[in-house]
Amino acid sequence: MPRYPLVAFALLFCLLCPPVWSAEIPVAPGTGTLNAAAASASPGDTLVLQEGSYAGDTSLTKSLTIRPVARGTHAFITGTLTAAADGISVTVQGLKFTQNFLVTQHPAAVRLLENDFTAGNILITGPIGSSAVVDAAPALVIVGNGLTGGGIINEGADYGSGASYIAGNTLYGGSIGVYSPSSIVGNDLRGGPNTIIHARGGLARILANRVYSTAEIYTSPRQGVIYTTSAYSLVADNIIEVQSTGSYQIAIATAGTGYATITNNIIRGLGSPRSSSWAIYSSSGVSRVSGNIIMDFAERNNSPPINVTSVSQDISNNLCYNGSVGCPAGGGNLNADPKFVDLVGYRLAPDSPAIDAGPADDVLADLDRTRNDMGAYGGPWEIGQYDLQRGATNYAPYVYPLIRWDWSPAGGVSGSLEVQALGVARLR
Repeated sequence: MPRYPLVAFALLFCLLCPPVWSAEIPVAPGTGTLNAAAASASPGDTLVLQEGSYAGDTSLTKSLTIRPVARGTHAFITGTLTAAADGISVTVQGLKFTQNFLVTQHPAAVRLLENDFTAGNILITGPIGSSAVVDAAPALVIVGNGLTGGGIINEGADYGSGASYIAGNTLYGGSIGVYSPSSIVGNDLRGGPNTIIHARGGLARILANRVYSTAEIYTSPRQGVIYTTSAYSLVADNIIEVQSTGSYQIAIATAGTGYATITNNIIRGLGSPRSSSWAIYSSSGVSRVSGNIIMDFAERNNSPPINVTSVSQDISNNLCYNGSVGCPAGGGNLNADPKFVDLVGYRLAPDSPAIDAGPADDVLADLDRTRNDMGAYGGPWEIGQYDLQRGATNYAPYVYPLIRWDWSPAGGVSGSLEVQALGVARLR
């Protein structure tokens, strides 16, 4: 059992789904029909879309839920859909988009669930939530969406304890960029030559994502496929494959004066040696790099795979294999074959030297409460549990961890531990 100095224990489960008391209004396809229905509906109503195409731009100025009549119904939104009023709460679930979804004002909450964007972006330019209210649930929830060619960009401030939650999405050719406290959990990103996840804000938790990148990352500033300048950064249990076509490649980079914890990631280089590359580069004020597996990262200039310039740093219990330079000596670091079952799932074979070789902290123990296994299947945020939630035939609710935003990797938890979960009901 974990040995935490706790005096209280709280459990919170938040289930996000349309309110059962709202009126359901059927909306027929056509040009302008969705905008007209949104204008005439009462706050709290649900607009139920039929099979077909909904042309014309739609402006949402009241609290509404928009969904198709049933799972598998192809309701195509071919105009721009905009949350365009202060204080409203908007839920959009299970629709097909060929244009952008926009947030331009200051809504109380926005929830985008299980939508399919064959074109277009999710673009937030206005703040979301209330700075005066500490909410249990995030103000912005983007879960289970598919985007082809488009990205998720949050340029607005998110208020409250929940901030933004971006989880279980699949992006082909797009990226995730946030400028506020955020959790980015369990996404699958197959991107082009750009930084794929970029986080700036008070707290960034980048957990259990699968990322493939052909990124060329320039050295000024030193950014990575995953890049965060947040005051508190937790980058854990991600699988990152980098096939750079340019001169520079960095898989994970953190910067700023705050705290960065980089743990249990798997990083594999797929391209030829670069003139300058690091699997992990951190210039944060305080950095901890532990439990990571780095493979096939060949540096032409014999650069180390882990480059940390922080004043206070801990580089321990990492494994490096088949690179120009190995992991640093000491601190439980290993230079050995990790012995993966295969190079798709990246699970460890039973005789892997990475098993029970990660950090020994109770807080970073595996889900079965044994010592941390190196790599993305070790620790409390092991990637397998989030891979399952993206399955096309999985109709169970999405469930994700939800840590309050006053928690910090530096100070830990004192006095009590509040265990929370974010739950999102799938469309039936």
